[in-house]
Order: sequence, then C-alpha cells, then structure tokens
Amino acid sequence: EYEDANTIDEIMASRILDGILEKLAWNDPYKPGMRASETIREILGRIGDLKKWGITPALYTMILEMNKRTLESLTPLLNSSFERIDALGQKKEEKEKKIDIFIEFTDMVQQLSENTESWQIAGYDSLLNIIKQSLDKAWGNYEWDTVTKFLGAWRDEWTTKKYDGSRVWKESMKYEKQLSLAHIFEEYQKTLEEKWYIDFADMILRAIELVERDENIQANLAEQYQFILIDEYQD
Repeated sequence: EYEDANTIDEIMASRILDGILEKLAWNDPYKPGMRASETIREILGRIGDLKKWGITPALYTMILEMNKRTLESLTPLLNSSFERIDALGQKKEEKEKKIDIFIEFTDMVQQLSENTESWQIAGYDSLLNIIKQSLDKAWGNYEWDTVTKFLGAWRDEWTTKKYDGSRVWKESMKYEKQLSLAHIFEEYQKTLEEKWYIDFADMILRAIELVERDENIQANLAEQYQFILIDEYQD
C-alpha cells in the first residue's frame, strides 16, 4: 500500500502545516502569529508523539471527548468541596474540618473511578485515573502541621478560580487547544494521503505494523536477533 509513497522531511511537513494553519479561524488557539515557526514545531512534535503511540486523529478526538465528560461529571463535586474548604480558617477545628471534606472528596473520586470502566489507550491513561492517582500522591505528602499547604498544592496544581469564584479544572482550559490539534492532525493526514506522502513517524508505524502482521518477518527477526543487551536501563 505504501510502497510507492514519497517520504517527506520536516521542511515539507512544515509547509503542509503552514497551509492548514492559514485556513484556521482568527481566534483558533493554533492560529500562527509572530511565532509561527515555533507553533509549527510544537504541532509537529505533538503529531509525532501521537503517531508513535498509534493514535489516529479520530481516536485522539474520542479520547478528548471522554476526558471532557470526566471533567464535567467531577466539576460539581470539585466546587461543592472547595467552597466549604475555602470558607474555613486556620483554627485547629477548622483544619480538621478541611481534612474531613478533602477525605470525602477523595473517597467520592475513588468511588467514581471504581464504578467507571477504566481505559488506557497507547500513551494515554483515562483522566479520571490520573486525577485519582494525583490524590493518592497528595495524601502521601500529607502532614498535619502543613495542612493548608498540602490542600493548596493539589488545588492549585489541578484547578483555578473563575471570575465568579467557582473553580474550574485546568485540564478543561486546554480542551479547545487539544480539539484544534485533533482537527489539524486530521487535515495533515488527509493531505499526506491525497499526495501519497508519508513522514518519518509514518515510516516507523508502517515498519511496526509489518512486523506485527507478517509471521515470516517475525521469525526472521527472532532468528537474527536472539539476544538484546540493554545498557543503562535505568535511564
């Protein structure tokens, strides 16, 4: 299928992306400005990573939608919990109440995680599981005498305040940019297919696909490389 495809370098890939970015709406997060070359390098890097993980534009869009639904379901819980936490002071009994509320919040996230089908796609773990893991890590750093710092560190890492005082997940603020990337990725791949091009990441993917589906190649490689020495594995 790809035997007659032409391999393109980063310069050609950048030109293709430049044409796609020119057609974006003026307020699109990836609309190039004074730093157009940096924007293109960023997009090429992101697309390259997605391809290495075996993620197509359609699959990436699906991942974003699932993460969006996770944040929407957690937002009411986030606000109800931190409205109560933020309203408390620094007296001992108030600190104890903060901890109790945060325990309730953590337990409810844990319960939601247990009742929701978890997923992991290539390099992406479900956002719900990532948030649960972040809470586990936060509790691992818990010390009574720094309770305000402990709560504030997790809150400030994951959330921010809106003008009306409510809290919003920082991840949700990235959604429009991620959705734009999915659109650009789709247009980029469509252009490659129309022009019968492949880029460097495609070459790696095709090689992996070929090895995975061809038993003769698997046998030849297994015979040729019977032992593999990995040096500096800890790195």
